[in-house]
Amino acid sequence: MTWYSKPKQYAMAPGYDNPSHLGTTRTISDGCLYCHSGIVSRKDGNDEKLIVLEMAINCERCHGAGAEHATLFKTRSISADADAAGSKTETDSRIVNPRRLERMEAESICAQCHLQGDFVVDAVGQSVWDFAPGERFEDTRNTYKVDGGVETSTGDVKTFVDHFDQLWQSACYQRSETLTCITCHDPHHTKTNLTASLVQNQHCIGCHNDEACGLDHDVRVRREQNDCFRCHMQRVESEVPHTATTNHRISISREVTKPAKTLDAGEILATIRRLHSPRTPETGCRRDVMIAQAL
Repeated sequence: MTWYSKPKQYAMAPGYDNPSHLGTTRTISDGCLYCHSGIVSRKDGNDEKLIVLEMAINCERCHGAGAEHATLFKTRSISADADAAGSKTETDSRIVNPRRLERMEAESICAQCHLQGDFVVDAVGQSVWDFAPGERFEDTRNTYKVDGGVETSTGDVKTFVDHFDQLWQSACYQRSETLTCITCHDPHHTKTNLTASLVQNQHCIGCHNDEACGLDHDVRVRREQNDCFRCHMQRVESEVPHTATTNHRISISREVTKPAKTLDAGEILATIRRLHSPRTPETGCRRDVMIAQAL
């Protein structure tokens, strides 16, 4: 059971809301904890016998191992740091700054947890724990999806963590050279005097003129309080109970979701695809494709 704050009531927890759930026999592996904790160690190499060494996601998950960075700045004088301010490179600081990475490498940091499809295929001899910030996530793990999506009780195709696939299909992303996750999302939650709506609108106006909207200003105010995201990134229900998510397609109008259909084996093989940026060429090897089809 889970307490849901908005309706102020208890209800079945996500993953336990169907008649065939695994209950207390559900296995929690190190793959689950990768996105829900910091550092986990396997006991005797068993990925189902775990020792949680760090509860929260830590700095190194996004910035890479910090030992060399800490050693470097412990041995440098304050004056030397001041002289180098504004001119330090990644090599100078021995730490990864996502804002200084190429777009795919920067996105890969977020993709560790937020790129999810129907199944994954790891590189030979690797797991998700082998990924290091600054690398391309696809060199460690490829994610595949069967078009048709997840069928909910209402027959709609919706996924709770589908942000990358939606964003990569959006015209805003495909026509931009710089748009990525951290364009709109501040992982450090820097304090600002602006309201959340103003901050979100500024992200849109950074590329689009206010006058470019096809609706008159008074109409926008009346319909969606003149908030870009309310119209173009609607909140939609997901397959996870009591949760909603933001549609990252950045659509011009509300899209009607088609009901999911049951796919036979031949159709599954024909519709499987690897999730990757449209600016990244399809490089999945034959081995990955065959494993994905088998899964």
